[in-house]
Amino acid sequence: AVRLHRPGQMPVTGAGPSAAALSTEPPLEDGARLGAAVAASADLGYSWGRYARRPGAGAPAERRGYYLRVWTRAGASEGRDGAAAWKVALDVIQPAQ
Repeated sequence: AVRLHRPGQMPVTGAGPSAAALSTEPPLEDGARLGAAVAASADLGYSWGRYARRPGAGAPAERRGYYLRVWTRAGASEGRDGAAAWKVALDVIQPAQ
């Protein structure tokens, strides 16, 4: 199951509702992965880093902050290398103060 967390909002669960919620966000302008790791079992991973978003219509300034993304993979071979494809399981952003 997919969970999407955004400040000041209840988490959104499910792939369809999460995709719909993401479609309303302004596009990323810049980002940098600061770190990542994969479990020894190779079925769970995570990455974290910085992001910047362009201001939306009427927004006063660009938004910057940090993200955490958790990835899972399981099931039939879907990836290019014959392994299962990675899928986002959790996406969290935290605006910089």
